[in-house]
Amino acid sequence: MKTIIKILSLCALYFSLTYGNGGPPPPLFVSSEINGPPHQAPLFLADTSSVTIFTQLSFYTPSSIDGNIGVDGTSTVSVTDQDTKNLNWKFPVAAFNAGISVKTWKPLEIFAALKLDSRENGISFTGYDFGLSLLICRDKDIRARLDLGYSYVSLDMETTLLRQSDSSYYKVTNNNEDPGPFASLTISTAFKDWAINPFLQASYCIFPLFSYYWASDRGDISSSITTFTLTPGITYRISNNIIIILGVNYVLPSDIENPSSEAIYSGFLQANFLL
Repeated sequence: MKTIIKILSLCALYFSLTYGNGGPPPPLFVSSEINGPPHQAPLFLADTSSVTIFTQLSFYTPSSIDGNIGVDGTSTVSVTDQDTKNLNWKFPVAAFNAGISVKTWKPLEIFAALKLDSRENGISFTGYDFGLSLLICRDKDIRARLDLGYSYVSLDMETTLLRQSDSSYYKVTNNNEDPGPFASLTISTAFKDWAINPFLQASYCIFPLFSYYWASDRGDISSSITTFTLTPGITYRISNNIIIILGVNYVLPSDIENPSSEAIYSGFLQANFLL
């Protein structure tokens, strides 16, 4: 009887140490290769139209940035174990966005947008945006629009991890990325006697880079950054129903230490169709 009790006690101790203490430690984060665009809030202007449809073509520079990022859910390999930076982020050659904004009630609108981009492996579906807008002074010479929404951006990701149990490296490519919230404020002019009217958009976004479940019953290893974007530009009204827009995005990503470039730039051409 005492032998049985000892065996049961040892079994209980084993399961307590294995599962009660969380099981094996999570792998360490070594580095991540990411391919895809940074988040950019869609550009809509405050207007009196019931429906606005836009198409946008943009180009990025530099072609990539690198730096060091922190992760949640585990620790990173120390600098003494790794000489290179742990993030290499490549941007697409070009991106194409299309979206629609529909007036719902008085100054409120709902909007949605789809995104494509050109990467090394061809044309890729980037993601989508959706949200709610508040139009301020939409029929005045100086107008403003506040957009609140969520953005999903699909990034090609290859992350290298280090198992603590046997010090072996392995790579993962699956990315359980969640949408990130964003807010943007767009101020524009609409003087009828001006051939060209300026605008300025400021946006703030929480941008998930990657999320990887390292065990089916455990937490995930993830990383996210925040981006602040300034977008100045000009508009030219071809007719009552068509507006041509030229602008530049100045994207400032935070949470990246020692980046090779302080900012990401993209120039774009956009057409708004007012219905």
